[in-house]
Amino acid sequence: MTDTPLVSIGVPVYNGEKYLPETLDCLLKQTFGEFELIISDNASTDRTGEICTDYASRDRRIKYHRQASNIGAGPNHNCVVHLSTGPLFKMAAHDDLYAPTYLERCVQVLEQDPGVILAHSDGTLIDSEGQPYPFDPAGQSFVDKRSGQRFPREPIEVAESASSNERFHEVLHKLIWCTDMYGVMRRDLMNRTSLFKSYYGSDKVFLAEMALLGRFYHVRETLFMKRYHSEMSASMTASEREEFMDTQAPKAFPYLELFKGYSMAALTKGSLGLTERARCLASVAQKTVVARYWRSNEEI
Repeated sequence: MTDTPLVSIGVPVYNGEKYLPETLDCLLKQTFGEFELIISDNASTDRTGEICTDYASRDRRIKYHRQASNIGAGPNHNCVVHLSTGPLFKMAAHDDLYAPTYLERCVQVLEQDPGVILAHSDGTLIDSEGQPYPFDPAGQSFVDKRSGQRFPREPIEVAESASSNERFHEVLHKLIWCTDMYGVMRRDLMNRTSLFKSYYGSDKVFLAEMALLGRFYHVRETLFMKRYHSEMSASMTASEREEFMDTQAPKAFPYLELFKGYSMAALTKGSLGLTERARCLASVAQKTVVARYWRSNEEI
């Protein structure tokens, strides 16, 4: 590996002892090996630190950083970006898994097409034990046979258009899990965004900003495995999410912050004409109406 690797992989983690070793193993076994792996441990209280130190002692590509205190998920995600050195960057959750060729296929896309700024792949949903949920093609959803709960499939055609405002609209209205944030990205363009803020949902604002800067591309192969389990942020209450995102930030109204983020992106990001920016703002307005309807029914 050269002094400056092509890819930086950032792994922000807090109390991840249950899933972290499996995730690190699959990342270290990638067929594309020219990367650094930066772990930012958010002052974990379990065996996370011990696990990270052990892995770092065995693989020189790993750089382990531990926060002195819990700074929250938002700042900890930003930390791995700021510590990275490669021109390409990939965020990796401590509990997700990847096929061995994931990095190779995504890097290949970015090297072949300079107009693509984010490369990801099709994916599947796995449970806490790493077993895939059955997929129902008719309903385009994964099914938990034990509970009957259905999980919608993340669409893979999002933000591939040549039109900036179409890409922006698709991120706002089509993305469900925001798994594109775990794709391989051009770091110089990431640095032109607001990165990750201290409110839940800022990952979608980040992706909306990225969509205004260039095209996404999704490899039509199932190379990404998102793990769904009871400890993930999607299962938290609203107050738990606030604490999870940033322990030091003043309490905010997450929906207000979310739509402020979308609006600022529509007004300031990318090289758009007035008509395109107006269309982006119309997408934000449409999203606001839909969200208010959803909130009134779910009392959120």
